[in-house]
Amino acid sequence: MENQFNDTLIICENPDSSDQRVVLNLTQRTASFENCHSPRSGIGGFGFEPIRECNFDEILAVTDFLTGDHRGLFYKIVFAFSHVNSGDLASVFISTDFGRSRIFAKWNGFTELRSELRRICSQQSRSGHWEDNPRLVALYLGPLMLAIVGGIIWLLL
Repeated sequence: MENQFNDTLIICENPDSSDQRVVLNLTQRTASFENCHSPRSGIGGFGFEPIRECNFDEILAVTDFLTGDHRGLFYKIVFAFSHVNSGDLASVFISTDFGRSRIFAKWNGFTELRSELRRICSQQSRSGHWEDNPRLVALYLGPLMLAIVGGIIWLLL
């Protein structure tokens, strides 16, 4: 399916997988996530729901990761010491009442989808779930790294 941006539909799809896409219907004010939405659960969402449809009111937040407003300096430094290309991880996290979705910048229609979702979320008074924020990885890694380095120093003394 080709990338579309018209008065009623915004379609964003994974070019590497024909079954992963997000469709925003601006007339009906709905978002359909096809094989790219993880349900919220107590142990974290594993796997994708085949299809999840929600109203615009149920979209809580859109958080940039290594794109748009997120510079990602910490992640870029960490990735510089590994084989990971930070450009491949550029994406947005979409938090909904039901779970979350991650859409990568390389997907067809990403720019239009991101700008429309940010417009939709700017009209919301609610915020996303705290665990959906991709920046929490740094919050977990910092104390873990301090504990490891502190343990090594303690053992060497």
